[in-house]
Amino acid sequence: MDCRDIDNNKIFKTYYNKNIQLKKSDTEGRYLIAAKDISVGEVLLKCKSFYGIASDQYKKQVCYQCIKPIEQFSSSSSSSSCQSQKSIDNNNVLKCDGCNEVFYCSSKCKSLNIEQHKHYECRFIKKLKVPSFNKFKFQSDSFTEVRMILGILSRYYMDKILNQPFIVDEINSGDGIDDEQEYLTNVLDDVFDLVENQITDQNNKGAKERVDELVEFITDILYDVLLKGLKAKLNKKSISLSNSNSNIQENEVEQQQQQQQQQQLEKFEIIEKQFNQLVKLIRPLICKVRCNQFGIWSKKDKCLGVAVSPSSSYFNHSCIPNCADIRDGKYMKFISLYPIKKGTPLCISYLDLDRTKESRNEDLKLGYYFECRCQRCLDTTDQCDNWISKFYCETQKCDGLYYSITDISSSSSNHDNDETIDKDIKLICTYCDRIKIVKYDFFDNQPLLL
Repeated sequence: MDCRDIDNNKIFKTYYNKNIQLKKSDTEGRYLIAAKDISVGEVLLKCKSFYGIASDQYKKQVCYQCIKPIEQFSSSSSSSSCQSQKSIDNNNVLKCDGCNEVFYCSSKCKSLNIEQHKHYECRFIKKLKVPSFNKFKFQSDSFTEVRMILGILSRYYMDKILNQPFIVDEINSGDGIDDEQEYLTNVLDDVFDLVENQITDQNNKGAKERVDELVEFITDILYDVLLKGLKAKLNKKSISLSNSNSNIQENEVEQQQQQQQQQQLEKFEIIEKQFNQLVKLIRPLICKVRCNQFGIWSKKDKCLGVAVSPSSSYFNHSCIPNCADIRDGKYMKFISLYPIKKGTPLCISYLDLDRTKESRNEDLKLGYYFECRCQRCLDTTDQCDNWISKFYCETQKCDGLYYSITDISSSSSNHDNDETIDKDIKLICTYCDRIKIVKYDFFDNQPLLL
């Protein structure tokens, strides 16, 4: 495989990390590898998503800013900065009064988000549930996807087209994360730099039809907000002036009418050009987001929201992953599950693993438009299945993976330190926080690379 370094890709330009290295190949695209031998439980990357939203289904129960349950803040005694400013009175819900579509857990979260939201994002999202737009009878999942696309487009419109970027003070905008400055953050350009998988009638006809519907739906919303009112004015035969001023001669009135019409026409043409710029972005943006977004899940297996974190998207998929992703609202950590040799691609799983090869690949084709050819999928024995199944959480209906809470020195893999080998190692589930105690030999007998 032709593999080459990427000269400090701009996402990682200001983020020093001795553990990971970004590579690129013609077959795999851009992906991360281990820059050194990695030990069990080593933190490989901490990042904050560029943009996250509450799922449409849970929008009234999940904070739009931190993507954490609002009811959690009402009952928890946690001391995080968000939770300490909780909204307890359900009759005094913190929300955006402009669109009535986004809700907040605290006055702090609202103040961090509302200035950016209240412009075009608010105006776009307000149109979501207008019956005349929803001719495709979208359900909650589709509305969540539309929210994500409209939110990113609103930022693009403000930042790139109107040249009015919203400056966020990252240091002081924490959501209760003590070490926020250690988290890599992304910018709008990183989102549009993501790789998109083409969705066609040939590789997924059903998905192609739904994307077509989403494009039309979002286009209608953009048109209604940006152009509909202006076009209505242009269609009027005349622009009203004060008819009571008898001193203005008829030709002067006509000149003023023509001048105002010309101004309105020029304004319309400018905004129409901006509108067309946004429309061209809709389809590729849907394809980018669909393949690169992360779900934010509750401990009860509810998808509270989704987030786009470009720096996280360089972890490729494997059905026998060597990394676990731990999600906390907009924040993510990637931690090694077991020892990883230098130069090995760093992989997570894009789906629940306790399933057959056929079931896994069916979902990968449907959601990510590729067929997996990882070590486990190519294995004709039970070796890989037996190995990765050790990491499955034992809680009923939980799809999490066990990972080590602490970094365990890879030197112990030489078995030259009896004290290290015999020491209890605490593992915790990525979803439900269940604890499992193991010895170091738990990580022995790793399958050989095919």
